[in-house]
Amino acid sequence: MKKSVVLFALLLFPGAVAAGGILEGTGLGISADMGVYSSFIWRGFEISEDPVQQTQIELSYGPLSGGVWTSADLAREAINGEIDYYLEFSRDYGDFSFSAGHIYYVFPADESYTAEFFLGAAYDIFSSPSFTLFSDYKDGEGNYFLFDFTFPYTLSELVSVDLLLAAGINDGLFLDGTGGDITGSLSFNMPLYEGLDFIPSLSYVVPFGDLADEEEDSFFGGFSLGYGF
Repeated sequence: MKKSVVLFALLLFPGAVAAGGILEGTGLGISADMGVYSSFIWRGFEISEDPVQQTQIELSYGPLSGGVWTSADLAREAINGEIDYYLEFSRDYGDFSFSAGHIYYVFPADESYTAEFFLGAAYDIFSSPSFTLFSDYKDGEGNYFLFDFTFPYTLSELVSVDLLLAAGINDGLFLDGTGGDITGSLSFNMPLYEGLDFIPSLSYVVPFGDLADEEEDSFFGGFSLGYGF
């Protein structure tokens, strides 16, 4: 809880933090994000039907970036908590970008964890198509193939909109058989202060294949505050 309070203060009062000036000219970058959502859906699986609070802090230097992402069930925090640690290397070659990295998932309440490597590629055109392969080599013991497209629109000087369309194919990742999910998301980016954005969003997820035998269509929404320097 103390971490959330400190991050909330950082997001609301960025002028009180001198880190931006300290980092200037070093090549280092820091970003922080804190959001609240009506539920938690991950790759078509309903992780929590209760509202959740999710936080992410990332440090980057050149092509390297790494950070921590957390999720806490606001109704039953001790039951559905999650902490993810990730490291990514990315490079651009003209209009193409490539990435590779590792994610370590920790579930404190269950005293369990899993881990996966990922490889991704994206093309810099209007829809920003990308493909990412996630390969879990621990508890998940499966692969997940993600295709997504993002369509940006500018409504005004103060509001921009992103429409995300994504399809994931699940090959045995926490699933007996194969299946996947299709997701549509609409997010609104509203700058509040230099470097500080307010981002409400709405998403709808449709599972298919073997995953549809376990999960139902899901609709969720929420908002986040993001700050980067």
